[in-house]
Amino acid sequence: MASERQTAANRRNAKKSTGPRSASGKKRSSQNAHRHGLTKPVSSADFGEQLENLARQIAGDLDDIATLALARVAAEAQLQLSRVKQVKKSLIERAMSLAGSTAPATFDRRQRKCGGSLLRSIGAKAPAEAGPLRQLC
Repeated sequence: MASERQTAANRRNAKKSTGPRSASGKKRSSQNAHRHGLTKPVSSADFGEQLENLARQIAGDLDDIATLALARVAAEAQLQLSRVKQVKKSLIERAMSLAGSTAPATFDRRQRKCGGSLLRSIGAKAPAEAGPLRQLC
């Protein structure tokens, strides 16, 4: 158990730890936990209209409740796949933009296989050198 002296010191130190104070610091720190955005549920309000439109397309002319429910499940899966592909594409683009600013590294067999398949999936060609792609493999 902490002594009164320790508790007082902890309280004094806590008053100094107020976090970022500038607008840019607050903006930057608000994104600390954000990595890719894929944990956001597709069924949230942001995707509601897209989800419903896609479900209606999948269900077609059928208006029964069971068919629409299954179509919503399929639409949710399709939207999630689209989001994964978009994140994958942006990661590769980021890695490719960093490739010019880092020391070149040879593209070994494992990287060629991994990086090449990632690049092919977005329609790009594998570079001769791609150090940052190592992070993706």
